[in-house]
Amino acid sequence: MLSCLSIRKSTAYHIRYLTSGSQVPNMANVDKAKKGRPGLKALRMDAELSQAELAQATKTTEKAVRNWENDGAIPSFDKAVLLAKTLQVSLRRLAIEFNLDPEGIPEDSDRPGGDAI
Repeated sequence: MLSCLSIRKSTAYHIRYLTSGSQVPNMANVDKAKKGRPGLKALRMDAELSQAELAQATKTTEKAVRNWENDGAIPSFDKAVLLAKTLQVSLRRLAIEFNLDPEGIPEDSDRPGGDAI
């Protein structure tokens, strides 16, 4: 059952296009492959982990992992640290995967000791 909010959004979307004189685009044809964070999923796959296994390793839920991979959420710092350790990448790399500005985040080699997180 559609909520009133989704009906309002859909109606507003169609009205905007109808009043502009444009044809309403078919949303089924929108390319969804460009959405999400394919680099994060690739890191998980390289580590040979399922979403469930990554969720367990980061002490979170599969839904949270799906949201991270599908551009729906950014993990809290404590989850990001666990994520970096599990995937064996730096926090800087995770910042890049989450489309955050990595400026000012040192590479592991820049840290005293140079140990990976």
